Amino acid sequence: MTDLSGRLSFRSSLAAALAAVVGGSGNPKDLERAADAAATLPGADSVGDVVWAVGELLRSLAMAVQWEPAVAAADGNPARFRDAAKHRAEKALALRAQNRWPAELISAATLLAQLAHPSEIVGIAEKLRMAPLPTRITDVTAPEPKPKDHPPERSEETPVVAPILVLLSLDNEPIQSPLVVRPNQLYKLQIATRSSRLPTDADAIAIDFVSVLPTSALELQPARISLPETTATTYLQLKGSLPNGLSEEIVLRAAYLIKGERLCTAAIVGNPRFKVATFDSGSAIPRDLPVVAQKLLEMLHELDAKIPRLLPDDRADFFTLFESLLRFAHRALYDRRLAGKARISEADFQRELRAHLEADPSIGPRHWEAPRLAGGISDLGLGRIVLELKVEHDKPVTLETAAVYMSQPAHYAAGRDCQVSILCILDDSEKTSPPGSLANYMGWLVPSLHGLDDPKFPSMVAVVIIPTRFPVPSGWST
Repeated sequence: MTDLSGRLSFRSSLAAALAAVVGGSGNPKDLERAADAAATLPGADSVGDVVWAVGELLRSLAMAVQWEPAVAAADGNPARFRDAAKHRAEKALALRAQNRWPAELISAATLLAQLAHPSEIVGIAEKLRMAPLPTRITDVTAPEPKPKDHPPERSEETPVVAPILVLLSLDNEPIQSPLVVRPNQLYKLQIATRSSRLPTDADAIAIDFVSVLPTSALELQPARISLPETTATTYLQLKGSLPNGLSEEIVLRAAYLIKGERLCTAAIVGNPRFKVATFDSGSAIPRDLPVVAQKLLEMLHELDAKIPRLLPDDRADFFTLFESLLRFAHRALYDRRLAGKARISEADFQRELRAHLEADPSIGPRHWEAPRLAGGISDLGLGRIVLELKVEHDKPVTLETAAVYMSQPAHYAAGRDCQVSILCILDDSEKTSPPGSLANYMGWLVPSLHGLDDPKFPSMVAVVIIPTRFPVPSGWST
């Protein structure tokens, strides 16, 4: 596969496989297929060559992306995936010899060899995406193949500065991006660093933060970590609110210091950047439901991250309908009118919700009911946003078990050529424990789409579970 079409096909499969990892849906089979394609290119049979290294690191990454799913599946030995990824990357680095690898490729290999947490995998994939590959029409420019047991040769090049792994956390919990903070509240930001190869004369690491926000709006002091220490603490404060639903990016820069003077800059992996957004319970929507409002804000940021090109009208209608649904859901948690029925039917549920939407001044007559879509009949909706309703009588509903229903609203949404839909499930099962905040019962589901391992236009289903038929609070003590 050394012809032009073959090389273009390889680069396309490589880009798609790595983009999926960066997007949080890495597929080990796709990575292995890309590695197999790399093995047919000029230079792949030369141990230590750039093309050979890309194939090795793709196979290493294919192991790494299976680590976290194995943990979630209660696998008896999930660490085997991490160990296999590290072992392969370590061997690749040891066989680099005099071959000149791009800095991004060295960074990716080094980070895989040091892999300590699944959150590092996205940064590694980003490094691989940025690594340039040599353009070779034939094998003429490829280095001579070496025996696999050839000892590494000493390089006379200037030593490459190893990237610095930087992990950020608040209250010992890894930060999410966007990081949702309250205006004018001071937050302690913990910084942990790790580097595989420190410059000989370095005595400190400097971490700086860059943002378009002026210092009058953002307080975030740089950090200095005196070696051999690896951690530091700084403070973050936003002095005012950002517009609702918007976030600002903060970029990290790192450098090694010697006697307080900058020695050399270093690439950052782990948390090279993050976004910050504000949450004000006094003005948040839904009003007077601060925990629910914060969860809604987080869901909106996740939507913007996964579908950045969502049509503005669809986003606006989704927010209006979903926010109204959350207010209905909170009332239904404690309203005993529905629970007074011996068995709540889906028709009764739909009738109550429709009445709520009609009375909502932000929706009123704009909502619709029961149109034929994609060969079926949907329930409710606003604009192009479909709201599908379900009632579960026999067993408690969780976000995980709600996944059995998500394909129906996604199918209806496709009938309207829309990427977002809503699923609302009334949990009418027997209650043996008190409810939590409604924020526990809402989130996103992302269905698989037919014939698409990495859809360019994914579908997302927002889920709200409404548990009802609780006893009165005093009933728990009888």
